[in-house]
Amino acid sequence: MLQYMLWYNTERPHHSLNKKSPLQYFCDIYEFKKIGIFLNRYNLYKRLKKNQN
Repeated sequence: MLQYMLWYNTERPHHSLNKKSPLQYFCDIYEFKKIGIFLNRYNLYKRLKKNQN
């Protein structure tokens, strides 16, 4: 469930966000290139996904 939630909130394009992920949308609005806590969660998701393969 945690992996799904991380994917849903970091990678999955959302129609209501103009086909951007919530993380991309947030970065675009606040013009951040690196956001510590969000990037840490995204990197954690990537590591979990890589370890499953």
